[in-house]
This record gives sequence, structure tokens and C-alpha cells, in this order.
Amino acid sequence: MQQKNKVPYHLPMAESKRREDGQYALAPDGRFFSKMDFGKRPKQFVTLTSKVGISENDGEFKLAFDVSGYDNVRVTIELCFRAEGSLKGVVQATNGRPRWERNVRTRTPNDSRVFFLKNGTGAYTVNDDTLEFGPGLHEHNSLRMEGEPYSVYNGSLRAEGDRVDITGKTPFQYVLTVK
Repeated sequence: MQQKNKVPYHLPMAESKRREDGQYALAPDGRFFSKMDFGKRPKQFVTLTSKVGISENDGEFKLAFDVSGYDNVRVTIELCFRAEGSLKGVVQATNGRPRWERNVRTRTPNDSRVFFLKNGTGAYTVNDDTLEFGPGLHEHNSLRMEGEPYSVYNGSLRAEGDRVDITGKTPFQYVLTVK
């Protein structure tokens, strides 16, 4: 599987197109309206390419992740589990919101159910069944990666239950083993 994201950075408007009064048409820009006239501004594009390969051998799955194109972009692999099982080898995260959102009074009900697999192997057990996963990797603490279209409305893309995050930064090459 492969995905390529191309994101524009809007540069300053050419002097010949600037209005002396600074008044431009009100236009939609994603989650809000602005008077920045982004449509007439030059853009510089940044591309991020994500690839995932999957292989299976005798009940052991390997998921190979390769994310590249721009350095130091935070990457999170989120493993989601039903809450009725138990986790081992993981460390509970201290806060479900990024630093810039921690003063917001409302919280999603599942913020306290986020864990990191910092190193080694983690395990999820329900009754007599155990699923092992790893190795751990922990390069950042960002837990909410939905972006402004969701966070501005206190929304979330989080699944219910327990979540284990494996985190890194680009260029990111990582193989997750699940058995």
C-alpha cells in the first residue's frame, strides 16, 4: 500500500497583487474562512510518501513501514484493542492531549487509555489468547494527531478501548511483528 500527501505552504503574495488597504475577499480555507487570498499566493509543496508492506509466515505477520519525503515529521502507529483484555510491556501515557491543548477543560472519555510501547515486546491477552507485538519505538509523545479540522471542534478520530502507540520521526523505516 502506498500514499503520497502533497501539502502546500503558502508564500507571501507578490507585491504587484497586494492591496494597499489589505482587504481581500472572504474565502473558505479548510475549517474556516479567511481574507488571506490563498488562491492567489504562490505555493511551495512538501511531499510525504507512506508505504506499508505486509507479509505472513506461519502465523507471524510483519508490517514494514516506510515514511519519507520531509525530515522530522512525527509518525504514530496506533494499535487498538478492546478494553476487556490486559496489556503488558507498555507504559501508560500521562496525557491524551498535545501541549497546546492541555488547558482545554473537556477531555475525550478514552484519553487515559493510551499507552506507549517504548521498547521490547508488548502483549495483549483476553482469556487464554495472547497477541504479541513489537519491537517498541518511542521518539515523541504526541498522542492527538487528528489536526485542526477535528481538534478545533474538540473532535477525535480515536477508536474506543485501549490504544498502544509506537512513535517515530521521518525518515521512518520500521517493521512491526505481530504474532
